[in-house]
Amino acid sequence: MRRGVNLSEIETAVDRRELVSMIDRIPSRGGGEEEYDEIPVEFSAASEGNLLLAGGLGVVNLAGGLYLSNMLSAPALAGVALPGYFGIVQAFMPFLLAYGFLFNAIPAVRFFLNKAKNSEIRERNSRRRVFRAVVSQNTRKIDSARQFKRKIDRVDEGGFDSGTDIAKDYRERELKEFDENMKR
Repeated sequence: MRRGVNLSEIETAVDRRELVSMIDRIPSRGGGEEEYDEIPVEFSAASEGNLLLAGGLGVVNLAGGLYLSNMLSAPALAGVALPGYFGIVQAFMPFLLAYGFLFNAIPAVRFFLNKAKNSEIRERNSRRRVFRAVVSQNTRKIDSARQFKRKIDRVDEGGFDSGTDIAKDYRERELKEFDENMKR
């Protein structure tokens, strides 16, 4: 899919040459309106039921970790190293709490980042719709500009080339004539 023209390019175009170069990137008529719209970022491809189960698991995980941490930090166990399996659990307790917290925090942060990103996407899509409306109202002018651009781009012997600077060509021609006159 070819890249279209965005409004900021038109607003910041310096001269007519830049505007003429944008003509080819203006979408032709007949394309669907959604063809150029960005798709909002989905939070997850999982079903709502699976998301609910994952959220519930996260809450149970964090609540269980906090409960276990509370039990292992009881005054009766202060300074006591538990033997066997419970000793391993006691040693890894900070990691278990961090896991429970991050299991809930990462999706929450991602939710708010996606919300902000989707807001920006909606804004850009809105600008595209406005631009498409302006383009559809001025299709005759754009078609005329495309035809004019094709005429300009044709380079015949001694013809006009829109890719060169006229003043520079004039200076070069003048210098050549001066050099020829100096040789005589």
